[in-house]
Amino acid sequence: MTKPLTLTEVQQQIAAWEKEMGWTEQSPMECAFYMTEELGELCKAIRCLTSNFDPTKPKDADVAGELADVLNYLA
Repeated sequence: MTKPLTLTEVQQQIAAWEKEMGWTEQSPMECAFYMTEELGELCKAIRCLTSNFDPTKPKDADVAGELADVLNYLA
């Protein structure tokens, strides 16, 4: 079984990934906007999964993926 990552290890991985993607130059305002956008996507996924948001679409909302996106900004 793999040992869970510590918060520090997660932060280090995210920092390395941001550097690799060229996202290290974002201003605090840009970070806030991007995090808010991801939070909106998380809310939409939860709404799709838990309500009759759009009965014509399958309920395959990626709540875990959207939550991971939000947590990337928080870590």
